[in-house]
Amino acid sequence: ITAIYKYWQQGQNEEARHLQLSLLKLLRSINSLPFPAGFKTAMEIRGFNMGPPQQPLSAAVKKNYPEIKNQIETQMYEILGEEVVVSN
Repeated sequence: ITAIYKYWQQGQNEEARHLQLSLLKLLRSINSLPFPAGFKTAMEIRGFNMGPPQQPLSAAVKKNYPEIKNQIETQMYEILGEEVVVSN
């Protein structure tokens, strides 16, 4: 988010816009899982042990979870580069 602001301050509006749209895409993927599971997944990708969800996930969410996790990881990598993934 600070990079978006810095780009904007420097008049690099296209770069700021591109980064903003990438961030929105990531947030949509995170929010496609029930709260807070999507945010916990993103944190686990960064290497934080968040533990199991407190509420059970539905069968549909469990079925789609690997695909959504992969989307989140890919989108985080596109935004942050090599430094993003510190988990398996």
